[in-house]
Order: sequence, then structure tokens, then C-alpha cells
Amino acid sequence: MTMLSTEFAAYSFAYHLLCNSDPMGQPRNEEEQHGMPNFEPQNFHLLHLIGVPPPMGHLSSPVSTSDPSEAIAMHWNNMYNSQQRRDKTTSFSRKNWTRNKTCSNRSPRQPHKNEDDSDRTSPKKQMYVEPSLEEAKVQKRAHSEFYSAAYSAAASFYHQNFSSDLVTYQPYQLLYAPQQLQVKRKPKPVATWDDVRMYNPADRFLAKAHMLHITETPKELLTGGQWDKLSKAVWDKFITNQQSEALFRKKMAVWKNLFLGVKSFCHRWGLYLVGSTMTGLATDLSDVDMCLLVRQTEIDQRHEAVFYLREIQRNLWEYIENPQLILAKVPILKFCDVQEGIEIDLNCNNAVGIRNTHLMYCYTRLDWRVRPLVLVVKLWAQKYGINDAKNMTLSSYSYTLMVINYLQCGVEPAALPSLQMLYPEKFNAHSFIPNIDIHEELPAYESSNKQTLGELFQGFMEYYATRFDYANTAVSVRTGSVRPIEDCRRARTFKNDPHQWRFICVEEPFELTNTARSVHEPLAFDRIKSVFVKSWLHLQSKMDLTSLFVGTKS
Repeated sequence: MTMLSTEFAAYSFAYHLLCNSDPMGQPRNEEEQHGMPNFEPQNFHLLHLIGVPPPMGHLSSPVSTSDPSEAIAMHWNNMYNSQQRRDKTTSFSRKNWTRNKTCSNRSPRQPHKNEDDSDRTSPKKQMYVEPSLEEAKVQKRAHSEFYSAAYSAAASFYHQNFSSDLVTYQPYQLLYAPQQLQVKRKPKPVATWDDVRMYNPADRFLAKAHMLHITETPKELLTGGQWDKLSKAVWDKFITNQQSEALFRKKMAVWKNLFLGVKSFCHRWGLYLVGSTMTGLATDLSDVDMCLLVRQTEIDQRHEAVFYLREIQRNLWEYIENPQLILAKVPILKFCDVQEGIEIDLNCNNAVGIRNTHLMYCYTRLDWRVRPLVLVVKLWAQKYGINDAKNMTLSSYSYTLMVINYLQCGVEPAALPSLQMLYPEKFNAHSFIPNIDIHEELPAYESSNKQTLGELFQGFMEYYATRFDYANTAVSVRTGSVRPIEDCRRARTFKNDPHQWRFICVEEPFELTNTARSVHEPLAFDRIKSVFVKSWLHLQSKMDLTSLFVGTKS
């Protein structure tokens, strides 16, 4: 291979480090063997070129040199040799485990007291001595800090030289090498750990903040017909209550701080901001939902998830206050951010939240009427006290699915398609989470439905008040239709329980569970349906949104 320049070598090393490596330079999985970085001595200087500071503090062995390249080489050699010693002495250590275990006055990992120094240094009798618990913690922390710095410097180097338009970067996907390399400028020198700054997902979404806050009125809003008054009222209600751009920026700042905090003690974990904040369906009063992703596979929510959430609480104590661990079916760590005072609900490995955030955002981008309809319906449900799953009513997510399904099969012609049918490779329950771009832009979609915003809002009330068959059918955004409840009960998924399909049935698009299972008593169901009926009759007679929101809770 012809070396074009030291900058090219540094770039290549940074690229591979970002995409494929773990702390020991091993590939993340077997499919990425071809992309693993090479931590051989001739490449140690590349870490210095991309701005990685020399390893400082407690290392596996002391580093006594002022040359950054030499310090890095010594550090990685120490780590490599330590790993080799572990591999070579595993069987020998196991043979001595029983003998050591019988001695009660010493640790089973320590050599015998009667072994002299000459025996210990003999190649034939040498046994690897495990460090103490405290030493292991110090070494692990130093190694994690050094690798996090290397990863951060690689990301910084990459984006300093190759990112011109931040909006075009996909937030969770791997970085791909350009066809031709043109280094714009040399990387900024990094002298201390505090100088390392990682370009993170929050920065990328921050570049799109202006796109989530709508200010312009669509020209299709008013048509000169009988629905104009109601359409304008719905639109004004949406504009007044949508999440402000300033609050969105604050949430991104909170996400960035927590993201970097998580990466500082475990670079393999991911922190995703999900829910209405990212879909554009939030108000200024909406809560913030985050997902801590520790691995791609399912975990035991009762034990593992609780352990990881406690680790977050223990390691991020500087970032959070008033933490409260709620031991529910999906455990939640509730806390308040110290910097902005924003309340956050953090779950662990509930990856379906990432997938449905991606799906809901894409639906809102298909048709301008989706966002105002969903937001005003949520405000209406909150006004009448039927938007609280804890009190046996419907969650905001269920109302969102109900609105989308109404636009799929409750109007003629359909206003929305089924994205999971159109793009099964993008929207499926087994998609690789880091490859999901939550704010993905799909090809333009032009709906043949030309109904006004006011007409659709009243039609939504009528559909669920009189036309929807609650006893036999379920809302299914996944298929773009309604499904027989019996088919939903027979769905073979990990979390589906046949007994949860009772009064109101709303199919979760990925897990195929019932998102409306909180309505498990007939009185709660009757109350929700009565609100739909009264609201529909009110709109039919007065066609006035203001008086509908002035009404009292039923």
C-alpha cells in the first residue's frame, strides 16, 4: 500500500477506530474482521497524530517518558502483554485453584507463601498473579479513560477535516470513508483530557432544531369552505402548544452531557433520546424519555436492567438529582437534570422505543396534517382526563397510533400508507439499532386525500365514537388497516400476552403487543368512549374547538 501522507494514515486509523474497534483493538463482531484497526507498534504514532493525549495516571505499568508516541506504545504494549499472560496462564491458574482455595488465611489468587522469589521468576513455574480488586478497578478505569480519549479524538479529527454540512450526517450510522481524501486542516492539538471533545448525536440533531419547530402556515389550510374555522382553530392550537425551539435545544444540551457522561465510564453503551421530543409531537410540558442501550439483544428487565440503571445512578451522580428507581415491568430511572432542571425517564434496553420513534417521525413527515392532528388530539385527551395509562386510560403513544391508523383506513381515500409495508427493510423488529436514522428523510409522498384539517379532526372523533368496532377489531398501523382481535392474540412474539387484548386494542407496530392494555376495566372503557361520543356531537353541532376545550372533564 502506498502511503500518501501522514494525514491520510491518521485519517485511516481514526476511521477504523471509530467504526470497528474495542479497547483491545479487536473487532466488535465477526462480521467486521476486515475493518479492525491495527495496534502494532508502527501504528502507535498515529494516535498522536489524531490528537490522542499520552496515557496518564494509573496504568498497568508506570510510563516514564515525555514522548507521547513512546508513552502510547508502552501503554498498549503493557495492555497487550497483560492479556497474553492471562491467556497463557489460565489453565495453570485453574490447576492451582483447588490447592489455593484450601488456604483460609490468604486469597485464592495469591501464590503460596513457601514459594521463593527464584521459583516465581522461573519461566517454568511462573504463575500470573491477578491484581487486587482495587488495583483492577484502577486499571480498568485508566484503560477506559484512555480508550474513550482515543475514540473521542478520532471522532474530533474526522469531523474537523471531513464534515462540511452537519445536517447531512446520519446520527447513528457508521462513518464511511470518502472516495478521495482532502485534508482541510490539521487537527487541533490535545494536551489534556479536558480538551477532548466528542462529536455526538445531540450535536447532529441540534442542527435540525429549526425543522421541528413550525412557523409557516401551509397554503392548503384554508379552502374557502365550511371547515375553515375549525381548521384554523386546530392549526392555531397546534402552533401555540408545540414544543419551542429553545426547549428543544436545552434538551439536546442535556442529552449531550449525559451521553458524554455515559461514554466516560462505558464507551460501548449508547444513550438515545426517544419519544415525542424527537418526533415533533411534544409540547413544552412533555416529559423526556431516554433509552440506555447496553447491547443489541434482549436483557432481563427484572434484574439486568435494574443493575445497569443503578450503575448510571452511581456513575452520573454529578449530572442528576432526585433519582428514583421505579421497579415496573420496564424499570425506569426518573431523575432531574442538574444543568437545565428537565425531568427525564430513563429505561434500559427497551429498544422498541427507538424503533417507534423513527417510525412516528417518518409518518409526521409524510403529510403536514399529521402533526397538528396528533398534538391537538393529545391536548383534548389531557383536557378530559383520558390520557394517563396509570389511571386505566390511554397513553399518548396509543392516541398517536389511533390517529395514524384513522388516516390509513378511516378516510376515503387513505391519507397515509403503511410505512412498514412500503419499507420492510427499514421498519422491522430486527433492524440494527445503530443504523437507524431517527430523522430519516423518505422519498416524497403525495396523498390523494384532500380533506381539510378541521374535517379530519371531526372525522377522527366520529370514527372512534361510532364506526370503530372495539369488540372485534384492533388498530394496526403496521398493516395500515384494522385486524381481528383473535389474530392479534395469536401473534407469537416475546412480549405478547393473549389476555391483554380486551376493551381497546391498539397493536404496537414492532412488538405486536396491545399499547392500550391499561384499559382493563369496563368502566374505564365506557368513560373513554363517552368522551369520544360527546366531543363528536359537540363538533357536529357547533364546529367550534374553543368551546370543546372549555368543557369540563367527564
